[in-house]
Amino acid sequence: DSYSYFLLRCKKIGIKAAFATSKDFIGQGIFQSFWTYDKGWVRNYGKAHSKVIFNKFATSTVEQKNKLKLFTSSKSVYTFINKKMTNIFANKLNTYKHFKEFAIPTVEIINPSKQKIILAKTNLDKLLKKHKYMVDFNDSYIIKNKTGAGGFGIYKVDFDKFDFKKIVNLYKLKKKRGKKLFYILQPFVNCSKGFSIGKY
Repeated sequence: DSYSYFLLRCKKIGIKAAFATSKDFIGQGIFQSFWTYDKGWVRNYGKAHSKVIFNKFATSTVEQKNKLKLFTSSKSVYTFINKKMTNIFANKLNTYKHFKEFAIPTVEIINPSKQKIILAKTNLDKLLKKHKYMVDFNDSYIIKNKTGAGGFGIYKVDFDKFDFKKIVNLYKLKKKRGKKLFYILQPFVNCSKGFSIGKY
């Protein structure tokens, strides 16, 4: 919804804008396809070029870093990268800390042991009891990487049945490969009637 809202706002004030993924770009500010929004998402095939780019491309591998370097190597392409904004919005815990009134209640899991996950649940439950729209959340929980994106590595948690070993083993595996996961716990948002604040 945030991307469609942004594109509609740009259109309203006369700015030509489109959405593209990291798979779409093939050169210095050049895309092989892109997405536009007008009552629905439309994928446009064919090369496009932009001189101003708001970059949200995460670089976690050497290949991705090299791709981003190529993409931003032209002096004629201005890439908007604000480190403070990136630090706030690429980190779900920071997003919550800065926008508690609007963001989903979020608690950090200090390490992925069963004890620390249960402690995070206790702290999150305290936040939920004080939340203005606690009716919007159900009894399930979500564990995810606090800097993750794309819907990968998200686990729905039923604390009566949840296999904690799965998270611990994944953490150990990533650590062996030189990667580190930083987990957070969030409540599961009711979406059966669509996303609507305070109406459940």
